[in-house]
Amino acid sequence: MFSRELIFNILGSYPTKREAQAFLRNPFKTGLVSVSPGLSRSEIESLGRNLVQIQKLGVNPIVLCNTRVDTHKRKAHWDELETAFHLCEAIDQNNGYGKTLYNHIYHRKSMDELEDFKSGLEISLDPIKDSLATGKIPILVPLVIADSKVKLRSSTITDLCRAIVQDQELPTPRKFILINKYGGVIFDKKHHGLINLSEELPTLVNSDLPSLEAGQPIIEDILTISSILDILPPTSSAILASANSSSQLISNLITDKPIHSFENLNSPTLFRKGVSIKQIKFNEIDKKKLQALLEKSFGKKLRPEYWKRLENVWHSIMIAGDYSGAIIVTNEKGVIYLDKFAVDPDSQGSGVADILWKSLKTNYVNMCWRSRVDNPVNKW
Repeated sequence: MFSRELIFNILGSYPTKREAQAFLRNPFKTGLVSVSPGLSRSEIESLGRNLVQIQKLGVNPIVLCNTRVDTHKRKAHWDELETAFHLCEAIDQNNGYGKTLYNHIYHRKSMDELEDFKSGLEISLDPIKDSLATGKIPILVPLVIADSKVKLRSSTITDLCRAIVQDQELPTPRKFILINKYGGVIFDKKHHGLINLSEELPTLVNSDLPSLEAGQPIIEDILTISSILDILPPTSSAILASANSSSQLISNLITDKPIHSFENLNSPTLFRKGVSIKQIKFNEIDKKKLQALLEKSFGKKLRPEYWKRLENVWHSIMIAGDYSGAIIVTNEKGVIYLDKFAVDPDSQGSGVADILWKSLKTNYVNMCWRSRVDNPVNKW
């Protein structure tokens, strides 16, 4: 039974007919969720409510209470366990079922301090499978057992993701959600709704993010997201969000679109592994590939005179990857005009359209175009 809040969040996502059909036609069964340390009790309660809503949409979250330290100290162990227990309680209070998993999940043959602690890790997925099979949300605590000793280990989310992808029984996650205290990426005093990692990762990692205190965790989060998307299929995406981003999380799950906000700088950021975008001149066009893309995208033959006309009016041509998408901008008697916006149907779902649109907005402040009333571009 959907709650009033969930129904409100679904309606507030404003999905297009195409987006709603895509979500219903290709629902993904699991999502991987990493919870950063340091959340307040109220933030944990909000997260528990969000996880129940996500599960009711048909996406089963697999949750890891992450840590930034490797330690044998019992105090740190109890802190992580307490977070997991509070989250499980919050899930139960919102008519969901949580299951805290901390025994017999992570194993190593030896805890020898001379060894690289981040090698030789074994993960048992059976407790996760049992939880999912009984409708419960598994909440993992990264306590590693070896030589009858226990150690809290950081950065286990990539190991967990790789184990799930390699497993023959668990469905591969198509969404990675990283929950923190501060929300999405703020860079150059602006909220960034979409990050194309193929092009933007080096800039972000080497940039001066908001402050030294908050900046380092942001960089760690971005690198974690990048490593996860390297493991997941190309159509997968990740979202960096605060624990309180309920409606925005639901919106992204349904539409898989970036969330742009001019007022709320804490809004989530959508990440995609993405594609490279290159700007080329008219004489650098691979006409055979571009024509095939345009005809496949628009479902009709290109007019024979198109190339001759384009040669005289082209202003810029942007190509995504190996012609998986393209934007053609022309100068029509002094008016900058969006002439073609095309994405290969086989690449739809991988974020090529969003990445191209972001590149277009970066290069052009103002432009004109005309389109049918039902053209998806109109929503942007």
